Amino acid sequence: MLRLSFAAPLLALSLAACTPPPQDVPPAEDLEACGAVESQALLGATKAEAEAALAARVADGTARILEPDAIITEEFMAGRLNVLLDEAGVVTRVSCG
Repeated sequence: MLRLSFAAPLLALSLAACTPPPQDVPPAEDLEACGAVESQALLGATKAEAEAALAARVADGTARILEPDAIITEEFMAGRLNVLLDEAGVVTRVSCG
């Protein structure tokens, strides 16, 4: 019985070491934090139209226009506008991050 009393805590400790660390989950998206509500008007626009409308924000880093295979950083920035394009170069989504 003495062996079993030592085995249970060791087993629990070893299983706890195998659990992955919690992931950093960004807060629920606030579409007003980055201007996504106002930018809904860009849906259906071409890449050139989106670039013209957001030139100043792209230049200062508060907006980015993302093509389908774009390599992007994954840090969440609530005040940054993401404009997602499809393969044809048309805006299909705007979001914060």
